[in-house]
Amino acid sequence: MEQIRTKSIEKSIKSKGLLVLGIGNDILCDDAAGLHALRAARDAIRNSGGHDVVEFKELSSGGIDLMEEFTGFDELIVVDSYFSEDSMPGRVRVLSEQDLEIRDASPGSSHLLGLSGALDLSRKLGYPTPRLAAVVVVDVGARCREFGEELSPEAALAVPEAARAIRNLVRRQGDGRSIRRSCGCGAPETIV
Repeated sequence: MEQIRTKSIEKSIKSKGLLVLGIGNDILCDDAAGLHALRAARDAIRNSGGHDVVEFKELSSGGIDLMEEFTGFDELIVVDSYFSEDSMPGRVRVLSEQDLEIRDASPGSSHLLGLSGALDLSRKLGYPTPRLAAVVVVDVGARCREFGEELSPEAALAVPEAARAIRNLVRRQGDGRSIRRSCGCGAPETIV
């Protein structure tokens, strides 16, 4: 009975527009690259007159917390750092939800439940789940596992590029244009 009541409450949440959600940890060096990019994009958007239908949030955990943050929004842009054997520190990529499913990006994340899993679970539970417009990823090296507040030179150089990608995505969402980030060959487009 409690589960049904919670479900109906969640379904009654009013639409909130676009959420740009930065994921990372400020005390794990390069894990914060996405947060730095989100802050730079947020400040630039607000200083230019802003978008009144976009909300910026930061999250230092994953899993169920992801669902709590994005529930009720129409559109979602996620910004995060990514580390794996294939990472090219400093590379900025814009991925679609299909890219995440094909490449299964979540194992490289330091968060328990990956983004794809959180979106799937939210849909299965009947929560108002946003459309994933894009994931802006900053590839990082092993420094994302080291304690500290300073980004590596590669990650720091990628922040303005990632912030520009976020601003462009927000602008496109505001114009109502759909975003296609993949070349159709399964490889995500690199934003330059």
